Amino acid sequence: MKISLGVNDIRYPDRPIQAERARRRLPRGGVRWRRPRRPQSTTTGDVAEILERRYGLFSIFSLLNGKDITDAVENAALGQLENLLAGGPRRNRFIEDADLQPIEEAFRKAIDDRAFDGRMPGTPTKASLAGVNHRLAHPYAASNPSRPSFLDTGLMQTNFRAWVSD
Repeated sequence: MKISLGVNDIRYPDRPIQAERARRRLPRGGVRWRRPRRPQSTTTGDVAEILERRYGLFSIFSLLNGKDITDAVENAALGQLENLLAGGPRRNRFIEDADLQPIEEAFRKAIDDRAFDGRMPGTPTKASLAGVNHRLAHPYAASNPSRPSFLDTGLMQTNFRAWVSD
């Protein structure tokens, strides 16, 4: 049995609607040159691979929260064992993915609480200190408040999963 940490592979949206509306003005001369649109194929899986390669995000999480991960697996196994001994129905897998939700919640809380800042090289990231936030109409505005590292749109954080593979 192996516990895996990763993300659901979801495609990031192309561009916020507010930013698209802001660019509809025509330049002087009345003709606008349009850059050919290429489909954006960045996914949460791509971002997770980049963050693991550059910062070791998931490795550091497993090192920092190893005891919490072990406790979650232990509690899930203990609950299933108690269920079997009490005569409950037998499941196909001893530990289900739903039993590992405390690990997922711990990862999301660690990002929100800025637990990775200063614990690995390059953190806090320059983008987080500058307040880059692609959920806003002007993501690079100087007036944007700083945000936690690794939390730009929140899509990767939301789609983080822990699962059991045999």
